[in-house]
Amino acid sequence: MRAILFALCVVSVPAFAAEVPPAVIKAVSAAGAIPGSQVEAIRFIGPRGCVVETADLDQLIVSSGTVPVRIEGSGIGGARCEGMSLAEVRVTAPVWVAQRPIATGERLEGSVIRAQHEIRSGRAPIADIPFGAVATRPMQPGAIVEQGAVQDPAWMPGAPVHVVLRSGTLSLVQLARVVPCPPGRACAQLPSGRRVEGRRAGNELILEVP
Repeated sequence: MRAILFALCVVSVPAFAAEVPPAVIKAVSAAGAIPGSQVEAIRFIGPRGCVVETADLDQLIVSSGTVPVRIEGSGIGGARCEGMSLAEVRVTAPVWVAQRPIATGERLEGSVIRAQHEIRSGRAPIADIPFGAVATRPMQPGAIVEQGAVQDPAWMPGAPVHVVLRSGTLSLVQLARVVPCPPGRACAQLPSGRRVEGRRAGNELILEVP
């Protein structure tokens, strides 16, 4: 019955932009994915005539943009209304930014600072910068230091790395050399010449075997 009432509310009266309901503001502000981030709901699009009482999100918010919000409330004549609406949000967070021009291969110490910055869609700011890290591409002043723009010296091609092969409760460790790898992965070459790819855990490359 509730689903029928909501369908009548949404179909008969189209969604419209309205003042952001307090419930949506609360839900959005608590959904930031980046530590220390602030999420502000700046626009709400929902069914006309539905007074929003509760709001929930199915996922954390990583950047500015439009996010779906599940709402419940009271509709025309006191009928219940529920379903998905949209909220436009702005996300700011303390991130590392370049404070001067940085060239490819240049160390980042003394060239970056922490600053509050808006996080736009498609950006992936780095959480921590390893000691001795170098830039993998040029950066201009004010640019956010993203994950793909930093190379940890411990994981530069040719650096030694321990490859840990795990199978159940058994582990086998072998010394190898780091080789180039796709973003988000870790690759190494074993003494035998075999190239392996796994996940990075500290200064180890982990290979999980079923």
